[in-house]
Order: sequence, then structure tokens, then C-alpha cells
Amino acid sequence: MLNLRYSNLIILYFIYTTLCQVSIHGAELNQEISNSKFQLNFLEKLIDFSNKSSLEYLNTYLHSLNPQLVSSLNKNLLIEFQEAKDTDNLDQKIAFIRKYVDVSNDGKGEAHLEQVYILRNMHFLQNTQTKLKEMLEESKNESQLVHQYHVCRQFLINSTATEPTIQIEDRPESNTPQSFFTADLETFGKKLYDLINVKGAGIIDEFLIKLRSHLEYIMDKNAVNTANMAASDNTDNMDNTDNADNKDNKVLKEIVEMINDIVNLHDLHAKRQQLYNAVSILSQEYKLQHIIGEFAKYKKYIGFDCIFEYLLVNFEFLENLYEQWEKLLPKTPLGHMDENGQLLHNILMTYNKFKLTRDSEVYQMYEENIEKLQNKTIHLKHEVPLYYMLYNSTNSFGPISLHAIMTNCRETYL
Repeated sequence: MLNLRYSNLIILYFIYTTLCQVSIHGAELNQEISNSKFQLNFLEKLIDFSNKSSLEYLNTYLHSLNPQLVSSLNKNLLIEFQEAKDTDNLDQKIAFIRKYVDVSNDGKGEAHLEQVYILRNMHFLQNTQTKLKEMLEESKNESQLVHQYHVCRQFLINSTATEPTIQIEDRPESNTPQSFFTADLETFGKKLYDLINVKGAGIIDEFLIKLRSHLEYIMDKNAVNTANMAASDNTDNMDNTDNADNKDNKVLKEIVEMINDIVNLHDLHAKRQQLYNAVSILSQEYKLQHIIGEFAKYKKYIGFDCIFEYLLVNFEFLENLYEQWEKLLPKTPLGHMDENGQLLHNILMTYNKFKLTRDSEVYQMYEENIEKLQNKTIHLKHEVPLYYMLYNSTNSFGPISLHAIMTNCRETYL
């Protein structure tokens, strides 16, 4: 037997698709099933339709009320009535209507049948939005786990390999002398940056958009709690809950605005610098701990480990970087490379070796090579931001970070 909770959602979907076919011929619904964003887009459209429809019904009811009648019941209620009409917040409208029905029936015994239906329908509208958002959150968590699994699987494969992933091989013998590789660090860095810019920025955006979505979900939950307490008219509890939830949402709103600023940047270097600055500011103001605490409150619905995800972002950045690095570096013996070419080769080799061994001495060699590159290219900081980014990334990638990623991946997927 079909669960009634989901049967209503199915009805909403069919109404929605019908409207879409009339207005846009269903073009936006023509996404391929293989699209990784299919579920998210589907549910987001459904939530948007449900929200707009709910607001339309609520506004119609609110505008049908007589302001003089509202004022006669309670003068303070008139202010809330005007706020409910003006706002686009679904929960605030529902909270007022519930309160209005309760006040209008106060002391009159059993509620009129029409009032019962109003309260019942308010519960339905709010419950529908809640369930849809929980389904969206569940879908995001599943999508997130698929992404983590893909990254962790590659990470674990690398960690069980017996040889570094790159081998410098001689070119085939020919009648011509072996070519000598002279590395122009500025040219190499610019080419490499062009190759990783778009994908690298996309990796950061994917993390930030997921984080923003989870924070907005928490803010919605806090707003619902506040509205429900207002409707219950429990003044003492309401004051405590309202203050706490409003304070929480104020902090979260600041963080969401910071995320929006970063997402709106298109350049990888600018995006990473802004992200590092934001993390530094949040750490100093103890707001990172606040985020983690908020996630813990809604652990039932949110499976997002922001610290682990942040470590994965840096690891994915390095993996993408060195994949392209290897392609640009010619397969020439070390003896046929100049000093700069040998340095580029050694950085790649020590990175791959460290991934395999997780040896702190190997990482120290890697850091030393990165520092040599930084010293050679410090004057190119603005012309070639890649090397400066790479130098900064060593602060977020080391034995401790690698061990944390490895442990989390093994615990989750082995």
C-alpha cells in the first residue's frame, strides 16, 4: 500500500509537470537520468512549486480577513497580521494563521469545523515543505557519499600501489640526439594554471554549494522551531528558543554570505585565497565550532563532515594539479633536464611517493622542493599564481591530513 506521506508528493509532482508542460513544454524536465544532479534538480523544482502554491493559498486567506475583526480580538495581533501579509516566509504566515484561529476561538468551546480544517491544512502545508526538504537533504547526502566514495576509492587504490604512478622513461632510440629539456618556469606555470583553472574552481564551488545548502536547511529548521514556539504561545520557552535560534541563524547567515562571495568569483586563485581567508576568520572567531555544533543538532538529516570534505577539496586540487603536471612534463631522463626541469620532476616524484608511503621524511623532501620552487618564482607571484597556491597548499596537506583522509575513507568504505 502506498505510504500516504509520499502519495501527496506524487500528486504534487503530477500537478507540477502538467503546469510545466503548459508553460514551458516540459523542456526543463528533459534531463537525462544519468545526470548526477537529476534528483537535486527534480526536488528543488518540486519544492519551489510547492512553496509558490502554498504562498498563493495563504495570501488569499490572509487578504480575506477583516483587519478590524483581527484588531478587536487582540490589538497586538493586528501588527502580526500585517507582517504575515507582507512577508514571503511560509512559516511566519502559517504561525499567524494558527494563532489567529486559536485566539478567535478562545473561550468558545469546541472549534468550528471550518477552523479544524484550517488548522489541519496549515499542518499539511508545513509538513509537505518539511518532508520535501528532508528528501532533498537525503538526496544531497547520497550524492555526497557517491562523490566521497569516488575520491576515496582512487585514494585507497593509490595507497595500495607498490610503485609511484609516474615513471620517467627514455624516449625511443633514434638517429637524432636525445633532446634536452630546458624548463621555463613562467611558461610552465601559466600553461598548467590554464589547464586546471576551471576544474579547480569547480571543485571548490561544489564543496561550498553543498555547505551552503546544508546551512540554509539548518536555518529553515531553526525558523520553523521559532514559528512553532510562537504559535504555541509559550512565552518563556519562546523567548529562550527565539533568542537562541535567531542568534544561530545570524551567524549562519554571515557564513552563507561569505560563501556567496566566494562562489561568485570565477578565478581559481582568487577563489582559493578568499576561501583560506574565510576559514582563517571563522577559526579566529570560533564560528567553525559553531557550524559543527549546528550540524550535530541535525545529525539525523545531515551527514556532512565539513572538515573531512575540506581536506578532500585540497586533495582533489592537488590530484588535478599533478595529473596535468605529469602531462606537461616531458618523459626525458633527468640527465637531459636543466636544473628547473629536474626540480619540476622531483616535486612530482616526491608527491607521488608520499601518497604511497605517507612517510614524514618523504613529505619533508616534498616541502623542500616546493620551497625551492617558491624561492625561484616569488617574483612571479602575480603573473603565475599557481606556484604561490601550491606553496600555500602544503599547510593543508601533510602526514596528519593524509592520515585523516585515509582513516575516514577506510572506516567508511572498507
